[in-house]
Amino acid sequence: MAEAVALVRAVERTGGKYMLAENYPFSKQRMELAKVYKEGTLGEVGFAEGEYVHPGPKKFQGAGRNDEPLHWRKFNPKTFYSTHAMAPLMLATGLSPVQVIAQTAMEPDANGNLADKTGIMMVRMSNGAIFRIAGSCGLQPHQNWYRLSCTKGSIETVRGGGKNEMRLSYNSWCKPTPETPADQNYDAVWPSKGELADRSGHSGGDFWVVEKFINYVRGEEEPFFTVYHAVELSEIAILGWRSAIGDGVPFAIPDLRDEEVRKIYENDTLTPFPDENGFCHYPNRATSVKSF
Repeated sequence: MAEAVALVRAVERTGGKYMLAENYPFSKQRMELAKVYKEGTLGEVGFAEGEYVHPGPKKFQGAGRNDEPLHWRKFNPKTFYSTHAMAPLMLATGLSPVQVIAQTAMEPDANGNLADKTGIMMVRMSNGAIFRIAGSCGLQPHQNWYRLSCTKGSIETVRGGGKNEMRLSYNSWCKPTPETPADQNYDAVWPSKGELADRSGHSGGDFWVVEKFINYVRGEEEPFFTVYHAVELSEIAILGWRSAIGDGVPFAIPDLRDEEVRKIYENDTLTPFPDENGFCHYPNRATSVKSF
């Protein structure tokens, strides 16, 4: 949290241009999710889900670095890899998180040590909605999935469907026109520059984050993931970890636009990562804890 405060202050002090290069909102499907929501026909979101499910065999846990006891991946909580699950939902709706509750599912890792296999977070958003996210989930099968459930209808990337398949549904009494189907599946398409996007990685996302940053530097476009939204994503991860080790105790997400709030967290260095000697240091404690 102290690093989040330092980053916000640095951007404000220097006047530099800062944009988080989070690429997952920028596939065909996830850009379609944002486009349809912003058109307004779905109404206001009340519940949303985002999953980044990325399993692997146990022998690769800890990035296959079993001979490196202090490698950071061995201490990385599942809540810490939350941006791919949450960022598309935030960009689509324009909302900010205000509270997080998290719990983890555990299983033995390759060395027989109990480890978190997935971290599930329930995030209260600035309009009162609840977003359920699973970041870097190690369960099965490998997939990414997103859904917005709103007052008039819903849109989702089809779970197990085609690579670009969407499902758009409306309550029968809330259809934008009488001719609009109540429920339809269709393939998302690029809004523009599809040939360039298709040549880049991560389903086109790598192209769009570079494109948007160049436009930002040129003064042609303002990014959504400014430093403030960037640290909000990190706060979900950090405070979600604290919630999980507290068995689901809720944590408020502080608004670091406010300098008075920043002062509360400027010395908050609580971290799951040990130092070079294998000790985890907890603020305001006289002792340290050996991590392995």
